[in-house]
Amino acid sequence: MPNSTKKDRDEITIAKSIFDEIVEFTEHEESPVETRGRKGGLARSEKLTDAQRREIAEKAAKAR
Repeated sequence: MPNSTKKDRDEITIAKSIFDEIVEFTEHEESPVETRGRKGGLARSEKLTDAQRREIAEKAAKAR
């Protein structure tokens, strides 16, 4: 395997630091869209009757 050059190591280091920043940001911050989506699904599931949930599940099973 060829020896990596200083330039290769620098590029890898920069890429890793960018990746680490993205991971840190996504772990600590929730986007408003994701939060809204979770609440919407929860609110919808609370409003559904057993029959409606069963009907949705049957449609999903047939689609698979």
